[in-house]
Amino acid sequence: MRVLALDTTTRAGSVALVDENEIVEERPGDPSRTHGQRLPAEVLAVLEAHGVGLSAIDVFAVAAGPGSFTGLRIGLATIQGLAFVTRRPIVGISALEALAQVASREVPAGALVAAWMDAQRREVFSALYQVTSAGLFDPGRLIELESAGVGDPERTLERWRERLDPSTAVAPDPSTAPGAGPRTAPGTGQPVVFVGDGAVLYKDLVCGRGGASRLVMAPPPLAGAVGRMAAARARVGEAVDPGDVHPLYVRRPDAEIDRERRSVDPRFAKEGHDFLRDEKDSKEATAAMATWTIDPLASAADIDAILAIEEASFTNPWTRDMYVAELENHGVSYFYLAKNANGLVVGFCSFWRVLEELHINNLAVAPAERGAGAATALLTRVLADGTKLGARRATLEVRRSNTPARGLYEKFGFAIAGVRPAYYSNPIEDALVLWREHPGE
Repeated sequence: MRVLALDTTTRAGSVALVDENEIVEERPGDPSRTHGQRLPAEVLAVLEAHGVGLSAIDVFAVAAGPGSFTGLRIGLATIQGLAFVTRRPIVGISALEALAQVASREVPAGALVAAWMDAQRREVFSALYQVTSAGLFDPGRLIELESAGVGDPERTLERWRERLDPSTAVAPDPSTAPGAGPRTAPGTGQPVVFVGDGAVLYKDLVCGRGGASRLVMAPPPLAGAVGRMAAARARVGEAVDPGDVHPLYVRRPDAEIDRERRSVDPRFAKEGHDFLRDEKDSKEATAAMATWTIDPLASAADIDAILAIEEASFTNPWTRDMYVAELENHGVSYFYLAKNANGLVVGFCSFWRVLEELHINNLAVAPAERGAGAATALLTRVLADGTKLGARRATLEVRRSNTPARGLYEKFGFAIAGVRPAYYSNPIEDALVLWREHPGE
């Protein structure tokens, strides 16, 4: 079984080619360049180096999170695009579990492994595991004692206090690297290994609070582990269709926090619930006569207008930081704005180009401007320009209950290709996965 694995949960990330139980190559990424600048070229370069074509891959694997919002989306979109093209399944792997699997390599059964990833804002993504006697990378290798979460590192340690033996703490060896055997503290039976960039960042806290023998391990590249884990899970039937893999977003309140800070333009203050008005003929003569200017988003200056429309249209709107990060992903992420005759932004559409796939992320129009053709104008331009960029098919997700938006997309030739159960939150609802071939026609 050949597996192509990708990890974009960190700035550098990595790509790996796995053949059965062997990691043929694991190649770290270049942290000086964004994932959008490097992908999918880095993935294809690994295959080319070993004379392996995409059609020879049996399963695709991706680190599904937690991590950078933009990094996760680009990684998932890249792997989904490759899997759709080759009609192969995908296995999504928790980056925290992959870290713990690597760290468990040389510890005995019964030992605890804490995976900590730097989540910024003085927080860590964390999960706690206990090692079993099952083989390395097997699905039963780890018992999850606490699932993925995010929070203050000190509070996380306090929450785990009863699980961590409150005996002698051991300072970490700065030379400790992945693969080095952990040292067991005198008087204790099992070591506790903390692994990940978050563990390294807060090593003084980890080893200074007492407890069992605690060893801090630097984070290794993860794509190899992700590939090995995916192969083991695919053998027991845990691979899924490309449309069914989901990101592991641990930190979800960001949009709500940003929304509370921001005052909304009254013109966009009408509450929205993930819907678009369809573009049917209306009684208003201006709806048919409206002229819209559709231009690419050129700078961050228009982000305020986009955020106002987001606020009025979606129950889980993106934050400013998300949009700024997307703007930096040149060659992958694209934004288009619809402006009225007065030059005011009344709608927007964003998409990714991943190989020959066009992934539409967001399409929204200000409530006061809906039903006048702005959404149709945006979608027309996006599909045309996406085709010029090389896209041969387009895809998006939409709420099952969003009848107006579904009508708009059906008018453009999109058809239902699958369902993602409970994909949306607030309220929880299934997503319909829509596809269209030859979007420029």
